[in-house]
Amino acid sequence: MSEGISAKTIWNDAARTGLILGIVTVALQGLAQWLSGVTEQAVLKGLVEFALWAIKFAACILLMRMFLKNFVKAHPEAINKDTRHYGEAIAVLSAFIVAAYTLVYYLYINPDVVQESMDMIRESYSSFMTGSQIDEIENAMADLPVISFFTVFIYCSLYGTLLSGILSNNIPARRSIFDEPDEDEQ
Repeated sequence: MSEGISAKTIWNDAARTGLILGIVTVALQGLAQWLSGVTEQAVLKGLVEFALWAIKFAACILLMRMFLKNFVKAHPEAINKDTRHYGEAIAVLSAFIVAAYTLVYYLYINPDVVQESMDMIRESYSSFMTGSQIDEIENAMADLPVISFFTVFIYCSLYGTLLSGILSNNIPARRSIFDEPDEDEQ
C-alpha cells in the first residue's frame, strides 16, 4: 500500500461499505426467495429468479464501483493497489454477511428446504441407489447449512476479489506512488 493509506484505514472504511453491500445483496436474495415461493408456475418462478439475480449482479458491480470511487475521493493519495485492497476487504466483509444470511435461512427461516430436497432425491433416485447410498446423502444433507455457509462465503469472496481487481484497474488512474495524479483526481 502507499505510504498514506494504512491497512487499518482500508479495513475501517471497508467495514461500513461491506455492510451496505452485504445488506443490499441479502435484501435482493431474500426478495427473490420470497417471490419464488409466491408463485407455483415454474416458468414465472424461473423468470422472477433470473430477473432478481440479474438485478443483484448489476447492483453489486455498480455499488462496488461507486465505493471504490468514493474511497479515492476520500483518499486522494490512493493508488490502484490501495483501491484493490479496499475492494477485497469489502468483498470479504460482505461475503461474510451473505454467508451468515444463508446459514440463518437454512437453519431458521426455511429449514424445510433441506428435507424437501432430500425427499426429492429419494423419489428421483431411489431406483438407482441403494438404501445405504441414500442414507449417506441424508447424512450429508444434515450438514447442508454449514456447507452452504462456507460455499457462499468462498464464492462471494472470490467474486468480489475478482470484481475489485477488474474495477480498481483504473480507479484511480495512478498506478504507483510515483505517478502524478490527474487534474480531475485532485
